Amino acid sequence: MNPGRQENINGRYWNLYAANGNWVYGYNNPASRTRNYHARGFGVRVGKNKKDDDYADNVVASINFGADVHTITHTNALTGCGDGADYLLTMWEHYYSDALQCNALNPALDADIPGGQNQWQDINKLELERNAPNGDCYVELQFHTNQSRQSWLYA
Repeated sequence: MNPGRQENINGRYWNLYAANGNWVYGYNNPASRTRNYHARGFGVRVGKNKKDDDYADNVVASINFGADVHTITHTNALTGCGDGADYLLTMWEHYYSDALQCNALNPALDADIPGGQNQWQDINKLELERNAPNGDCYVELQFHTNQSRQSWLYA
């Protein structure tokens, strides 16, 4: 659909904005020290997005980087273009720190991401096998098969 980007590219753009962007609570504020992770003193690595099936490489890169937190961002899809799905989804595995990270991310992101929010356990995603000391969280930002949400992601 148009405008649109491939699902992993959507996630990469969001990661880059989180690491380096100037937006704070809906306003462009390049002077704010709270505008992005780097400005708040965090070391951030955004994967190179080799697209499909690079999740194992991303887990290894996160381990090699020494990340305390491992967050995977992606956009979701249901069958058929124009699907009406409309929510933020965070997923965690069975580790306590994973659930804590998702519990913190979900309400923080929900204010800026349209639609509702969902969270559940998923024990079948290799991406969640990083086992970072402060948790792994898989974030499905929105549904790129919903035309209005795809336009929102693009914008």
